[in-house]
Amino acid sequence: MKSLFVNLIFVAMLTVSGCAQSQNSSGGSRQDVNAMQAKELISEDKEMVILDVRTPEEFSEGHVTGATNLDFYAPDFEQQLERLGTTNTYLLYCASGNRSGKAASLMQNKGFKKIINSQAGYKELKQAAVHTK
Repeated sequence: MKSLFVNLIFVAMLTVSGCAQSQNSSGGSRQDVNAMQAKELISEDKEMVILDVRTPEEFSEGHVTGATNLDFYAPDFEQQLERLGTTNTYLLYCASGNRSGKAASLMQNKGFKKIINSQAGYKELKQAAVHTK
């Protein structure tokens, strides 16, 4: 009972902080962040790969500076992921956090070592003053 209580407190603390991190069996980690945390990470880590998993049409209407478009709905999305290096750090975003969350889970299952999922969509990132085009 005590360990259940401790686990509930831990989950509550992660939820309140707006940042959750999980690790898969292959040693990879996934971190979920809000718009301000994404902005900070983007400004701190110039080596991080930013993936916009929206459609090419959405991407052409505006995107985070330096982002690469990888359409989650493309029939070859998984094959495109397999061409990426698994040891890089990736920050993913979409319009609402839904597609990027699914893509982050898929990447984690494929053995990517460090995935950061922006739970904030593109509009929220733009409002948080993340550099956009």
